[in-house]
Amino acid sequence: MRRSQISAGRLVGDVDLGLENTRVVGTVKDQARMDFPGGRIPGRSVQAIDVTGLTQNYHIGTRRRQDQRTFHYMRADATYGIERSYWSAATARQYKDDDSEDTIQGVTVGDQVEDSVTLVILDSNASHVLDFFAGGWVYVRSSSAEIQFHRIRSSTAQATTGTSVTLTLWDPLSRACAAGVSMAVFPSPYSAVASCRIPGFQSYHRVHICMPITPVAVLEYFWGQTWGPTYAVPSGVFPRANYEARLTFSYDGGVNLEQTVAANMVPQRAGYRLFDYVDDPTGALILMQLEIAP
Repeated sequence: MRRSQISAGRLVGDVDLGLENTRVVGTVKDQARMDFPGGRIPGRSVQAIDVTGLTQNYHIGTRRRQDQRTFHYMRADATYGIERSYWSAATARQYKDDDSEDTIQGVTVGDQVEDSVTLVILDSNASHVLDFFAGGWVYVRSSSAEIQFHRIRSSTAQATTGTSVTLTLWDPLSRACAAGVSMAVFPSPYSAVASCRIPGFQSYHRVHICMPITPVAVLEYFWGQTWGPTYAVPSGVFPRANYEARLTFSYDGGVNLEQTVAANMVPQRAGYRLFDYVDDPTGALILMQLEIAP
């Protein structure tokens, strides 16, 4: 009999096993609040979905399911922040100031053995702060036909270019990989989030990450909604016809009706509107079904 396995649901409390736990919090509502892998950092406070702050209470990317809506735990960008509710926010960490991709593309420093949870890599791109890649992903090409893909638990800092970075993974390597194999590292899209309404915020590289339900100051941690019923601001005219329901994000952070695809114009899908409205609700909040990350 396996005595080390916990199979029963837990309502209150944490067990610090060094693992990513799923926690269910019982409430009087029909659906309990559930915090999925990631979870709350041991010893930190519970943070409500409409509360922001400079203290990190959950692992970046933690998914919360509450009231038929899905939220992910995020941190606002150091420069822009998020200026208002119900305008979409985007990841600001996909590209550096010089417009080059903010990833590590290099080789392993030494042979990586099977079952290892650390990966030592060379980084010739730029300096990075402690845990810059925490919550992100790394792929390692073990051979010409074999790729391993892992989530990153933590990463060391790099003060100058051309030095090594050590990644700690949530799961160990399933197969050993030799020095010199090709690989790439990507930070979490939730680790630096900014309002889409900020003028000059690299609009052509914008990836919409969430619909914030409250304003967020720079470097604050918050719950950004990624799925379910929410309000949004129309960026254009919304005709009343029932068949015009699918929505895409606009460059300004609002939403538009999905248009026929034109050359070089394929906006990110936002979801669909839930009810009919007057013929031109421009500037008024509408209720929609958000569909970014379930």
